[in-house]
Amino acid sequence: MQNFLLFLFYATPLGIISSVQNFFDLTLPITMPSNFSIPLGKLFDRSYDLVIQGGGLQDIFVQYINPNSQLYAGLISNVESLYNTVAAIGFALSMLFWFLALADKLTKDRLTGYELVRSFVELMIAFAFITEGFTLFTGISEFATGIYTEMSGTVTELTPLSRNYSLFFKDDEYGSAPVNSWTNDMPWDDGTVINTTNVKVHGWSGFISLLAPVIEVCFMAILVQGGCALGVAVMVSRMIQMGIYMIFSSIAIADLFHGGVMSSPGFRFLKKFFAICLQGVIIWAIMYLTTSLQNSFLAASQNAIMLVVPSLIMVALILKSQQFANDIAGV
Repeated sequence: MQNFLLFLFYATPLGIISSVQNFFDLTLPITMPSNFSIPLGKLFDRSYDLVIQGGGLQDIFVQYINPNSQLYAGLISNVESLYNTVAAIGFALSMLFWFLALADKLTKDRLTGYELVRSFVELMIAFAFITEGFTLFTGISEFATGIYTEMSGTVTELTPLSRNYSLFFKDDEYGSAPVNSWTNDMPWDDGTVINTTNVKVHGWSGFISLLAPVIEVCFMAILVQGGCALGVAVMVSRMIQMGIYMIFSSIAIADLFHGGVMSSPGFRFLKKFFAICLQGVIIWAIMYLTTSLQNSFLAASQNAIMLVVPSLIMVALILKSQQFANDIAGV
């Protein structure tokens, strides 16, 4: 029995000691690290691209911010149907406000022929606004969209950033080509025995050097993706808010002349709706300006964190975009 075990360990090619030795000497040191380096490197590239693209928010902006987008086709049709239902309440309120205004003037001995005709004209104008209210508010929305179209067509298109590997890899080289010669198309590793100059990293030292940069850029990508989700939520909630305002606009328009047109609740409602529509243009301006900061931030400080700072600033300002719109519209 003892002789048989010795035969397995030392004599046969399939002996345990021989097999383990061959594994460590031939397989593990060279070819195995590339099995980890290559997928880690691809993960680094995808995460890096996501960070410099702001989580992809710029790419999906037009799709989510444009009221005429196919995403909102069902929403707009439902809003129009509900508006027509609520319009009857608007007509009734217009009549009520008209009678109350006449009664107030009558009790104060101010009901003259001129005031009676004027009140009747105001009532007819309110009826016309309610009748064509959906068209009116759609026109306000398209006017704001036209502002965005004009502004986006006149500015210089920003050149997207390319990967700058030296922001994450501080040494000159990692077992292969120097970092300053790395390109997007260069493979991360090739698993060869001899170090080559046509890959980014090589061997176990190259694999270990990838761990910290991958963790860092993945953390940045998670932050940026979270910000992108918040940005999309603001855009979609803006569209829903526009829909709510449009549905019940006939009730607000019913009181269009109380206290004078410019100071009436109905006119303030129109300004508020315009501010909501204008929010889309402001969000675009925020995205354009903060994206243009990335190059200058990186030029001022060669620190990888500067890749994500503009995206975080962008999300913070998008959350305040409604306040900006209210201030601009004078609401």
